Amino acid sequence: MNSILQVYSEFKQVLGRDYGLTEDLLHVHAGLIIFFFAAILSRHRMRSPVPIAIVYALAVINEVVDLLTPGKSAGAWEPVADILNTVIWPTLLFLLARRRINRERSGRKKERPES
Repeated sequence: MNSILQVYSEFKQVLGRDYGLTEDLLHVHAGLIIFFFAAILSRHRMRSPVPIAIVYALAVINEVVDLLTPGKSAGAWEPVADILNTVIWPTLLFLLARRRINRERSGRKKERPES
């Protein structure tokens, strides 16, 4: 199990090093990629809670894996910052999609003639 965690940790380090990305930026990109793929693969729209729930679940799982990885030290707030970096933009896109739905529903109610 430790070797799998170590390989995963090294893979993330190689991604950052080879592409010149900070860990924070990797979290931002990963969150958006997960959100889009979760919507596509689950066949749910971005306004559905399913894709955003997948992003949150994977962000937490990633941090648990980081905490379990031997030799990886993290500050007390680093996991919180990593989760926030992963979920912030998908959450905003989700809320924007939900807002549009609520606006469309309220517009339809106003258009209906009263009996």
